[in-house]
Amino acid sequence: MAVVFKHNPLGFHKQAMPAALASMAAAKQGKFWEYHDKMFADQKGINAGNLTKWATELGLDMAAFAKDSKDGALRKQIENEQRASVALGQRGTPAFLINGKALSGAQPFAGFKTIIEAELKAADEAIASGTPLAAVHAARARANLGGKAKLYMNSLVNGKPAKKPRPPVDPTVWKVTVDDHNPIKGNKDALVTIVEWSDYQ
Repeated sequence: MAVVFKHNPLGFHKQAMPAALASMAAAKQGKFWEYHDKMFADQKGINAGNLTKWATELGLDMAAFAKDSKDGALRKQIENEQRASVALGQRGTPAFLINGKALSGAQPFAGFKTIIEAELKAADEAIASGTPLAAVHAARARANLGGKAKLYMNSLVNGKPAKKPRPPVDPTVWKVTVDDHNPIKGNKDALVTIVEWSDYQ
């Protein structure tokens, strides 16, 4: 299984954007998940001082960290991920798409387990019928989307803002672009991929 992290720094969380930028600055030094864990361990303590302190504790190059924390390209990436989240009907955090199936909010493990087990079974069937392992996630996302695929295939294209869907749209299954710059935990060829939009507060 793979988990892909996408940003959705909610406007009413004042430290959400600085935290998102700091996490991506850490990602540029290969320490995204370690930095992510420090922030979630002390969500109420997120402030400029602690963002620097946590980077120091992880042994990051502090000059590069400070520069990257103000990088306009990283900010644009974060803002584009946020626009995609809104266009996909995921306005709050955390929001998850499991092989394209939506699960929103702080859900119990059982909610994830049910969807993941169903997707693993479907993935095994796809492989048995000849789908290459590297294509399973895309195939499952297409299978889950049905006629909605065209509407959301280009939620992020060349940095352009995502377009909002025309109602009514069933918000339970979506196709989401997973780019190389997104932090990923797990195998990129995983049978089940969970895409999570989150902020740190």
